[in-house]
Amino acid sequence: MKLYDVFISYNSKDLHSVCDIVLALRRHSIRCWFDKFVLLPGMNFQKEIENGLKHSEKILVFIGNNGIGAWEEVEYRTYLNESIKNGVTIIPILLPETDKEEIPTFLKNFQWVDFSKNINDPESIDKLISGINTNFQEFELLHKSNRPISNSGLNKLKFNTIQAYNKIAEKFAEVWYDHPPYEILDMLTEIIPKESLILDAGCGPGHHANYLKKQGHNIVGIDLSESMINIARKATEGVEFMQMNMLNTTFLRNTFDCVWSVGSALHIPREEFLSLLYEYKRVLKRNGTLGLSLQIERDSEIVKDGRFFEFYESREELVSLLNYVGFNNISLKYSETSRNTHGENIILKWLTLYGELEIEKPRDYHGSFEPQLVKKR
Repeated sequence: MKLYDVFISYNSKDLHSVCDIVLALRRHSIRCWFDKFVLLPGMNFQKEIENGLKHSEKILVFIGNNGIGAWEEVEYRTYLNESIKNGVTIIPILLPETDKEEIPTFLKNFQWVDFSKNINDPESIDKLISGINTNFQEFELLHKSNRPISNSGLNKLKFNTIQAYNKIAEKFAEVWYDHPPYEILDMLTEIIPKESLILDAGCGPGHHANYLKKQGHNIVGIDLSESMINIARKATEGVEFMQMNMLNTTFLRNTFDCVWSVGSALHIPREEFLSLLYEYKRVLKRNGTLGLSLQIERDSEIVKDGRFFEFYESREELVSLLNYVGFNNISLKYSETSRNTHGENIILKWLTLYGELEIEKPRDYHGSFEPQLVKKR
């Protein structure tokens, strides 16, 4: 990981407007190389610029009526071109009272952010932050006005999330394998019968399966990440692990006593969430148990490593969804933790729901999107 998320390039005549945006970024924990905050008297300006560029993920080029400052000079354009060759993303930013025609030719092929009408425009700030953390194509994909997401968009989110897990599999296992969520696992073992057959849907490196196996249960683990499955097979004995899509499994109807889906269903866009619940219902025995754990009270997002996370507003929304599909007698466990894969300074709010499958007429649901029912099998 580089020292800075963005390098700030600007014309000194636009300092006031640039400062407003930089301060907004810092309030959202964006790490900025900004000369006014970094350079001290006596430092070698040129050397510090080179170091700042070298240690920054992206470059923000601010464009005002007075041009782009030092970047118009041949010496600094060389730094910019070298950064582009090294894969650094350039994000041009249009400042107030500036027309898009003033974007220099060499920057017009980049996705830019428009602050020309209002330096404090919240939607432009959101777009810029998303462009810094992920990329603009993904921001447009997740923008509320573009929901529900198209099938091609859903496939893209799924593919990128799987690829991200393949890359971070070893780190993920290092953080979590010896630290499973004991409290919610123990709550599950108090609910289900002894020697239950459990489907660990989205099993990751097998840390939950390992714990449940030691409690005397029979476990089948599935995950779409090949790297995660390989780690799980090596780390956990006596459990069958398979690379499989939990939205469309190959198991027969009424197979499992329990489906355990913890920290995995939150990667399923809400457009497909009911289809996921129906698949869990299909493979569960009557009166079987679903254990489902998701995060709540956050905006859905694509995080820096490329994984997509879908978050829900409240426990009431999730209980309503489970009731709709036919899961009843739902008990809840709410928890907060600062533990996360990348060691970021955040608090995660988790809600675990335990529901019993009863075959009955689905109840009414009033949610954000029309439910997408799976075809009868």
